[in-house]
Amino acid sequence: MKENTGDIYSGLAGKLPTRLVGRKVYYYRTLPSTMDVAREKGLEKELEGLVVVAGQQTGGRGRKGRFWLSPEGSLAISILCYPEKSQVAELVMCGALSVLATIEHFGVENAGIKWPNDVLIGNKKVSGILVESQIMAETVTYAIIGMGINVNSDMSVYNKMTVPPTSLACAIGKEIDMRAVFCKLIENTDKLYTDLKNNISLLDQWKSRLITLGREVIVERGSTDLRGLARDVTPDGNLILQLESGKQVIISAGDVKLE
Repeated sequence: MKENTGDIYSGLAGKLPTRLVGRKVYYYRTLPSTMDVAREKGLEKELEGLVVVAGQQTGGRGRKGRFWLSPEGSLAISILCYPEKSQVAELVMCGALSVLATIEHFGVENAGIKWPNDVLIGNKKVSGILVESQIMAETVTYAIIGMGINVNSDMSVYNKMTVPPTSLACAIGKEIDMRAVFCKLIENTDKLYTDLKNNISLLDQWKSRLITLGREVIVERGSTDLRGLARDVTPDGNLILQLESGKQVIISAGDVKLE
């Protein structure tokens, strides 16, 4: 598959004020999934910080292999990383914090992170983060941060979802320049990822923006639901849930509903 040229993104490669992220950019007008292309590039050991961006995804994925809708007006990107194994758990934090900083730059005020990987404006989802990695013999072959943001998306194309969707344009009342959002997102991700590579943990920043903590939640795990108080998170980002019995359990994966 050949990447398109003459777009608003790929010409930015190497021109942004970044150290790692955005030194190389592949743009596709339409693509099944940016994650798939980034994985291929990772297996080929392409340049760290390489960005794959699509104008529209037809087979985007969220957590647990769920379909992630990326219509025109949304920003779908995947970033190729080569972190240490100990840093992989914080990549989702990097992605979520990058999105938060980006949308707040454009005027959003009431945003936060719903554990583990959703960025909400109010009680509506504007972005999802997905991290994929391959680790062999304690060495990270590659890791990918996938970020999808509803920028100017038409909300009428979304069917009923677990968390109601919104867009950046809806939140601030006007359309936003997609190139400007892309540039700011890449700059923010570069800063946070560079910090992570320099062994500066993102945990405290991420934890401070979690709207889940201190609230009663329901964690859906297959056919079993757990209800309790979201007390805290572990150093690797797992949720510490205090059940009604007082017992505390560690949740590494699951869908969380806020009460």
